[in-house]
Amino acid sequence: MKLVLQTSSGFAQLALFDGVALCACLPDSTSGSGHTGPRVQDRDLASLTRELLDQAGIGIEQVSSLAVDIGPGRLAATRMAVAFVNALGFARRLPIQALPAFSLLSAEAATRGHKRALVFRKASGRRYYWGVMEAETLHQQGLVSAKDLPQLTARRARLDGALVSDQPLDPTLAQALGARTSLLITHASPATLAPLLATWPLWKAGATPYPVPLTETAFNAQLE
Repeated sequence: MKLVLQTSSGFAQLALFDGVALCACLPDSTSGSGHTGPRVQDRDLASLTRELLDQAGIGIEQVSSLAVDIGPGRLAATRMAVAFVNALGFARRLPIQALPAFSLLSAEAATRGHKRALVFRKASGRRYYWGVMEAETLHQQGLVSAKDLPQLTARRARLDGALVSDQPLDPTLAQALGARTSLLITHASPATLAPLLATWPLWKAGATPYPVPLTETAFNAQLE
């Protein structure tokens, strides 16, 4: 069984897979309610994991691997999930997959018919992480302040894809970017996750480094 956590939007989604088959999910992906899940600061991840395992009718000893969304995104929420998964992986010597948020969100956009996407995630203050994705491949990324958005829109005027964000954005931004549509996506759905989990590499138990959250410092280091 693989336990998967996505929290970088600030909302928690946990899923449990047996191979590519979904065994349990919080929030319930079959409800059709559109609920984004509990806020990370309102529920501790250990209790959410216990709730998920109870829903599936299994114990923690049946979890054989882990996967975690490493961001970029909300700093505290992302760090909490990465720290929790690292601790659980270290204690039980389980392999771990690190799932980049831009890839998760662009994959979800692709399932909705948008092969090209500009992904926005909230950073600190009035700043945003952004990445241009095509066929789940990252072509450009950066960190931009709200006041510098006009420069970004000028560079991406021929986006011809979807503008993806985990929070509502100014409608004029999508128009300025040449986006065909705006999508509000907080995390990848279980149906999107299943094939991705078969392709991303695993960190083996005891190996270093274990997954680290893409904080602004780490994200900026990637840009250099």
